[in-house]
Amino acid sequence: MRKAAFGGRTKCGLNLSREREGPINVAKPEDLYIYSSDRVAQLTGNGVLTLTHEQFRLDQLFTDDEMVFFGSNDDLIDKIAHFLDNEDERRRIAKYGWKKAHGELNERLVAQYIVDVMFREQLSHQYIWPTEKVVSPT
Repeated sequence: MRKAAFGGRTKCGLNLSREREGPINVAKPEDLYIYSSDRVAQLTGNGVLTLTHEQFRLDQLFTDDEMVFFGSNDDLIDKIAHFLDNEDERRRIAKYGWKKAHGELNERLVAQYIVDVMFREQLSHQYIWPTEKVVSPT
């Protein structure tokens, strides 16, 4: 297995994404469904225990054994404190998150999905992300 951060000095990574708000661009709940920047890929891909807000619904891709979900600032504080005091559990979850990122959410599968959709072919893999809605040009 390649060396990853679960054996390194980084303890936790936080996926804090701003909701898109403003006079022109207001975030709707459907905009946040399985929402993520590349930050989650960077954190999990490097074997860092990743904490993310439950509103982004990444629990549809990751289990509690692969990522940590929080519902409020107080919940986040409690979970960070817990995992800083529980090294073995932190490393275990980080390791399983790393395995999921490399096995089911890697660049090859994403590229293959894009090809499948572009050429309107039957999907060549059973992807773990939702595939039933594909945005088509108007």
